[in-house]
Amino acid sequence: MFLINCSVVTFLCLFSKIVQPGLLAEGTMAQIKHEIQRLLIRNGFGGAREFDVLEKCIQNSQSQSSANLRAIHDMHLLFNALKENDIKIAVCTADNRANTISMLRCFNVEELVDIAVCGDDPGSKPKPHPHNANFICETLGVDPENAVMVGDTLADLGMARAAGLGAAVGVLSGVGAVDHLESHADILVPHVGSLLTIFLGIDEFNKKS
Repeated sequence: MFLINCSVVTFLCLFSKIVQPGLLAEGTMAQIKHEIQRLLIRNGFGGAREFDVLEKCIQNSQSQSSANLRAIHDMHLLFNALKENDIKIAVCTADNRANTISMLRCFNVEELVDIAVCGDDPGSKPKPHPHNANFICETLGVDPENAVMVGDTLADLGMARAAGLGAAVGVLSGVGAVDHLESHADILVPHVGSLLTIFLGIDEFNKKS
């Protein structure tokens, strides 16, 4: 089974085109909101008006058009190949459910995902806590040792370790760089398309033809 973090397949930063590792890349919206509120209060901007502006900004960020999404790889090809080989697919993300489902539909892979666990789901716990990975494995009837976590953050790889998953794959097409991930990953890959070759022996370019 593959657990995949949404940020490794999408490119969401509209202005700088870069997202640094840390809370914005790894945290849930509730965590991000809490830290921004603390920052506002610490700098003397903790009034109702400031918090109202913050809430509107958060709502706006969560309703971005799917036109702003760009696939790093042909996700339909990748997910189809995994399913053809009887591999279950799970999405485990800090993003909210509405945005996650919108992204999966945008890339026409929603029906290929066996389960999605999102940051705003009841009972969900932020990575690197192992809860979400354990929940996914239990729900799908998969031994954790037979599950692979594919992610671009230390939180992703930390969850894999904490949950006792079979492998932690670091992806370099997201926020994580080699020096950031290599000591925490079993394997580093340039992008998720490389999974076909490494785990299934499928040439991704021949697969397209």
